[in-house]
Amino acid sequence: MSFTETVRKELCRSGTGTGSEARYLLFGAHLAADPLFTRHAESARRLLAEARRYPDIFGESRLEKSGGRTQGFLIRLEKIPQALPVPEALELASALLKGAFLMRGYLSEPEQRCQFELRVKGEAGAEYLRKTLEGLDIRASVRSIRSVWGVYLRSTEAVSDLLGHMGAHGALLRRQSADVMKEMRSGTQRQVNCDEANIEKSRRTAQAQLEAIEEINRVIGIGSLPEALAEIAELRMRNEEAPLAELGLLCSPPIGKSGVNSRMKRLMDIAGKLRSAAHP
Repeated sequence: MSFTETVRKELCRSGTGTGSEARYLLFGAHLAADPLFTRHAESARRLLAEARRYPDIFGESRLEKSGGRTQGFLIRLEKIPQALPVPEALELASALLKGAFLMRGYLSEPEQRCQFELRVKGEAGAEYLRKTLEGLDIRASVRSIRSVWGVYLRSTEAVSDLLGHMGAHGALLRRQSADVMKEMRSGTQRQVNCDEANIEKSRRTAQAQLEAIEEINRVIGIGSLPEALAEIAELRMRNEEAPLAELGLLCSPPIGKSGVNSRMKRLMDIAGKLRSAAHP
């Protein structure tokens, strides 16, 4: 089952609390599809049940099942809500968006890049939904793709907020859990990349130190160096890949990483001067 279908099923398990909410629920569905046709049986039954709870608002209502190439369900309402103002109350805005999602909503899988979409029947309907989302402090974009208008969310935070407003709390938890796992994997990969970069940097540094020591040994000999420098030079030649801290522990007496680094810099300076003298 797709994540979109999971969200749709969860939304179908909750009804509206008032006639006003039911009016906005069906109006949201009407913005998405006119006539009220859907391939999703649960969505059709949920919307029909809401309409039948308030016959004074919607009049006579019935469900027709179609076959052939366009199998699905057509919801017939005697009275379809028209030209409702953009809802300001949270429960009305949530009902509106819920109705639109039940008809033509889409949400990417939690493990994939976040993408939320509400398809509607025209630009005016898309702008209406965008303004409704704006009232919930959720930023959305409106655009037409192959003559089909839609309202789109790309922000994980925005999608999470909307799922919460619509009452899809189970889907929200699943989405958030997936986001946490992705962040953990991303953090682990960043750490691995950082470790690999540090290892490569240490390898290049050790190689440069070895080349400097070899230059000193070739020109004047390690034995001509002060005792402390000769000791660290010999330790580096015997332990080509050892980190500075480990070389420090091998010294007699042991010294810290900064001490080893200081001696290595002196060796590099001596090697540099020898090269300059050889190639004035």
